Amino acid sequence: MFLKATLASLGLLAATSLAAPSIEGTTRLNTFEKRDVASTLAARLSRGASIIFPQDAHWQHVTERWTKYLAPSFQVAVEPAIEADVVAVVKYAVARNISFLAQGGRHGYAPELQKIQNGILINIGQIDHVVVDKATGIATIRGGTVYKQLINATYADSREMSRLGSPYQGMIINLSPAIGYCLYVSVLRATLGSSHGRLQGLHGITIDLLRRLRVILANGKAINVSQHDNADLFWGIRGAGQNHGIVVEADFQTVPQIAHGLLYDVEMQFADEKLEQVLELMNQQRF
Repeated sequence: MFLKATLASLGLLAATSLAAPSIEGTTRLNTFEKRDVASTLAARLSRGASIIFPQDAHWQHVTERWTKYLAPSFQVAVEPAIEADVVAVVKYAVARNISFLAQGGRHGYAPELQKIQNGILINIGQIDHVVVDKATGIATIRGGTVYKQLINATYADSREMSRLGSPYQGMIINLSPAIGYCLYVSVLRATLGSSHGRLQGLHGITIDLLRRLRVILANGKAINVSQHDNADLFWGIRGAGQNHGIVVEADFQTVPQIAHGLLYDVEMQFADEKLEQVLELMNQQRF
């Protein structure tokens, strides 16, 4: 049978995994490898982590994506609970030459993702948390955090990484500049793609506000990355984004709210032949 086993039931996981599941077609993970995942890898994970196989009822929820276009595919999914779980999965996969992909908000659609086929999915959605330091304005964000969580946390502390909207139906609607306004996109995954927003001329794009990252390298080592620690990697990430490692935490500089985080937002469309004039007019403005 396929198993979704929290590590609290590790003994049952290791024992029942010997009844190897069968999957139609060619798979990257053969029967022996699936048994090894369910026993060897499971023993290295924390009690809050989960291992999920395709026939488990939880599989679709864990692996569902915003688009299936040129999508990666997986034969095993792991939901880490802590940083050490991510380290364990990376070391396990690299040692066995198994492809793996870390996933946050599941909105990625780069064609290169299709290169990951029948591998291991590391879904870091459980590792989500936001803390704002009132003294420094630094927001520390865990790897699975989505924009709604960040927006609500900074708004509550009268801070922003952009101008934020008002409370509406139990949530804060972001209408604004330095960060995007899709509430359930992963903050860190979008940041690694620069993350544009409506008024980024005021605060810069999200990656401009990045101050520190916690990165899991391909060898499984967890390091701090900033202008002062591993600076080459910091500027590499600032310039090239993804594929330098798995970012499990980051610090961002926030700023005091302007106009209580409220703004008036207008969207306009212009004909192509007017584009040059529009940009010239925009460049004349002073915010």
